[in-house]
Amino acid sequence: MYCTTGRGPFLKALCYNILMTTYTILGAHCFDPIQNIDTVADIVVEDGIIAEIGSPEVRGSLIDGKGATLFPGFVDVHVHLRDPGFPEKETMETAALGALKGGYTHLVAMANTSPTMDSPELIGEFYRKAEGAPVHLYTVAALTQGLAGAELSDLPACKEAGAVGFSDDGKPIAQESLFRRGLGKASGLGLPVSLHEEDPAQITLAGINDQQGKLMGLGGAPISSEVDFIRRDLEGLQEGERLDIQHISTAEGAQLVAEAHARGHEVLGEITPHHLLLTQEAVAQYGTLAKMNPPLRREEDCEALIQFLRREPFVVATDHAPHTQEEKELPFPEAPSGIIGLETAFPLLYTHLVLKGKISLEELIAAMTHRPAAFYQLPYGGLAVGAEASFTLVDLEREETIRRDYFHSKSSNSPFVDWTVRGKILGTFAKGKYHPMV
Repeated sequence: MYCTTGRGPFLKALCYNILMTTYTILGAHCFDPIQNIDTVADIVVEDGIIAEIGSPEVRGSLIDGKGATLFPGFVDVHVHLRDPGFPEKETMETAALGALKGGYTHLVAMANTSPTMDSPELIGEFYRKAEGAPVHLYTVAALTQGLAGAELSDLPACKEAGAVGFSDDGKPIAQESLFRRGLGKASGLGLPVSLHEEDPAQITLAGINDQQGKLMGLGGAPISSEVDFIRRDLEGLQEGERLDIQHISTAEGAQLVAEAHARGHEVLGEITPHHLLLTQEAVAQYGTLAKMNPPLRREEDCEALIQFLRREPFVVATDHAPHTQEEKELPFPEAPSGIIGLETAFPLLYTHLVLKGKISLEELIAAMTHRPAAFYQLPYGGLAVGAEASFTLVDLEREETIRRDYFHSKSSNSPFVDWTVRGKILGTFAKGKYHPMV
């Protein structure tokens, strides 16, 4: 369910006090996109829980939502918090601020920290620190120790410590037999495995499509490097095994995931905003800010991925990857791959997909909320009485230009700087508390 409001100014919180436990959001026009039933409702939050969806008596702190749209909080199952180990790029605290800016309430972190998130002790420390974050933070554990692809981590102990899945993201698993053993053990624990699907044996330079790489006098990563690994890993999928294919960049790769889902397998297909909106030619314009693993591909890949995003089992995942400006200013072969994405995902996709008629608003919200939450079995109630207040208010008409100071994350490595978008996040309820955005 998502709710729209349709009148007047967007925010009126003169009596707002963070110590108060009751909030009323006035004037919401709600409808269920599946049943298409229109109702008019206000939302009341008490002690961090949605107490009423109806037309209650106004009480407590008032947030006037007129002129805004209320969506369930966004969910990103693929982010790099860089914590511990890389505070110059990002910290848990700055990533959480970036999440609130982008309307995200639930994040799943990858394991390529320093030290690697491959032990119950490190995972336990992650969750102790995450308790103080304003959004819900979860982590996967490394499938293999040190992401080395040689020996499995202690998967049962990592699950017991709170890992919601297993992944060597950033390090494709070349040994198929090791991957199969890990996937089988993860299945026995009821958790998914997420995979970075690129065959390193086919890549002469990571981060750029081989067609564009040849034009620029560089090497590259061919489409087959992704497709061959996706095919390999999906063909052997057994009943009960759950597989998340990360940051799909090719039409062929997405088709393989769709076919596996049609056969009844529990699979998820992640698609990033940059693989939806940018083609390989962006490298010539944006340089290292368009260096990605897997790389940006052809126009036909972008168009195909947009169509796949409209349906299950595909979701939006940002692959939020902060890097310092100094790193991104290195020569292309030496610079790290990846961009940040938490703050910009919704406005970019709303502007360039929804407003251009390529997907519906309902389809975009599904791909950013309940689909990813359900696959990772996150405690996520959506917009319903009794659920935790985790939602975001958006002004769908507000236009703004992305500048360097737009970001709340510590890094600002994004090719979307200077892009003008619509769909401003006005405030985010996360963990039952409201965080207004300036």
